Amino acid sequence: MAMMNGMDYGMADRTPAGGFRVAIYCRLSKDDDLQGESASIANQRDMLEKYCKRQGWEVVSVYQDDGYTGLNMERPDLKRMLKAVERRQVNLVITKDLSRLEENKIPCPTWWNRNRGLRNVRTKWEKKDPVNGQFMWDFSVIKELLMNPVYTGAIASQKAHYKFKIGTIGDKKSEEWIVVEGQHEAIIDRESFNIVQKKLKSRQRPGKSGEISLFAGLVKCGECGKALCIRTTHEKFPKRIYSCKTYNAFGKTHCTQHRVEYDTLYALVLNKIRECAKMVLVDGEAVAGKLSGTCEAEQKGQKEALERSLAKAEERINILEKMVLRLYEGIAAGRINEQNFNLMLEKTQKEQKELQAKISEGKKKLADEIQLVNNARQWITAIQEYADIAELDAAILNKLVKEIVVHEEIDSDKTRHISIEIHFNLKPIPEVEQVRK
Repeated sequence: MAMMNGMDYGMADRTPAGGFRVAIYCRLSKDDDLQGESASIANQRDMLEKYCKRQGWEVVSVYQDDGYTGLNMERPDLKRMLKAVERRQVNLVITKDLSRLEENKIPCPTWWNRNRGLRNVRTKWEKKDPVNGQFMWDFSVIKELLMNPVYTGAIASQKAHYKFKIGTIGDKKSEEWIVVEGQHEAIIDRESFNIVQKKLKSRQRPGKSGEISLFAGLVKCGECGKALCIRTTHEKFPKRIYSCKTYNAFGKTHCTQHRVEYDTLYALVLNKIRECAKMVLVDGEAVAGKLSGTCEAEQKGQKEALERSLAKAEERINILEKMVLRLYEGIAAGRINEQNFNLMLEKTQKEQKELQAKISEGKKKLADEIQLVNNARQWITAIQEYADIAELDAAILNKLVKEIVVHEEIDSDKTRHISIEIHFNLKPIPEVEQVRK
């Protein structure tokens, strides 16, 4: 879909075979006081027709709903246009901006399927509110969209358990899907998709107030690996604190408390984001070079050793392939008996399999090391816009922070020492802060 407000041209930069057959859509809200065909509609149509002419696109039809709200789909010309799209009479819809089509409300899949005659059911939201319920999307539907790798250019199959003569009997875990990468153009990069999958898997339970903590799913114990849970203390002046889940359940014999006050953690993370962003704004190239250089310096020796190991493994596989060939020649010529042939063949094939697994793992490690350096530069781009943020929200944290790891050491005199690692998405080196006790 093309838009004229400069935001997005969708498929407009990829001309299909046979060229574009354009539908122009114009709308003016019924709240406007103008009478007859309003000047706004005329202006919209004139601007869009001129634009299509400059692009050399064929305008098949102009659809206009004058005096209709964008809060619902009950508009005659919009319905006519959607029918034309379904009949493939047009392959591009162009409008001044998205608000002309709808005022930031998208009907749920159940509504669309019902209007196409595919199913005759209503969601619980539609039953409660027939007018606005159609725009309520259930979390399970949104989660299914977020987990679908098709948006990264891949195709996934075998997503459900199927039994002969019965049909689908349940969904498979995403790890069990068969996913083929690179089947079409991606609209979401793989790194962002992977970050979303990790966020979906983190357990985020609401507290007694029904609200989910800002840091839910992010804070982990550096010793046992469990989550740090938020609770309110029973002091004279109650405080919200995070403490280790293992400690809460089993006591100090299994782990220590790892206590961090919510306000302390909030201030630390906010200040660290500002600090990193300001450093990038001062000299982004120097920061990127430092991060990349650190990674390369630490990994250079390992990388060279890994490359030598891969070369030796590939050389050994070539030798084993020749050995297998000689084994077959030997048994065919009667130089070795069948028992020895089977023993030697089994031993050779086992070594081949182990070497192939080693090579596959080694190549993945090399690719990961290259990705680390690329991620460092991507992090520079992501962080720099937050130099002056006044407060944190879930969107910022999910975009920037991978996890927050809390470590605790207790001296012989019972003095507690807390250190906090902030692991940013894409940034290969964590930020470490000490919390005074």
